[in-house]
Parts: sequence; C-alpha cells; structure tokens
Amino acid sequence: RSAWMYHNPLVILEAVVFFMLFKKLKIQSKVINSLAQGAFMCYLVHLYLIDGYHIAETISGNVPQMLLNIGLTVVSMYLFSYVVYWIYSATIGRVINRFKILFEVSFEEHKL
Repeated sequence: RSAWMYHNPLVILEAVVFFMLFKKLKIQSKVINSLAQGAFMCYLVHLYLIDGYHIAETISGNVPQMLLNIGLTVVSMYLFSYVVYWIYSATIGRVINRFKILFEVSFEEHKL
C-alpha cells in the first residue's frame, strides 16, 4: 500500500545516486558505521512503525508539545530499529555470514 509512493522514477534515481555516493565513502569510525546499519533497518521498518503514530492529533496541539512529540518519536523509532538490527546481526546475520564465507571459499576453489 505505501510502497507505491516510491514508484516515481525520480525517487528511484535519487536513491540509486545516493547509494552510489555513499558506497564509495569509507568511514573508519565503528560507531558511525554501526549507527548507519541501524539507520538502514529504520528505513525498512518505518512504514510499519509510522502507522501507529497519530499525526493529526500531534499537529493539532501546541508547537512545543508537537516538537517534543516528534523528537521523541524519531528517537524511539531509531532505537527500536537499532535493537531490531542488533537482534538480526546477532542471530540471522551470523548464519548468513557463515554461508557467505562457505560460498566464497567454494567459488575460489572453482575459479579458472
């Protein structure tokens, strides 16, 4: 349902351009790299999380309360997404990495 908002060719082109720009960027900070991986998980689950957020009620209140609500929502969505990423990387991510290593070794053995 919400995925159709992303079918615009310009949005897809923008996503590809940003991906290519950031792919070449090499940052040596473990903290920044870890936070970036959590941000990708936030992108994946944000549509499901935002469904429970009552936007009309938030914007009808006073401005300081609205800004506080938005800030807390952003922080809580990111923290939830980072916890989901951490659980993924501690469980399924390890299994996938083991298979990836297995296939890389197998591929290298069969190279001409």
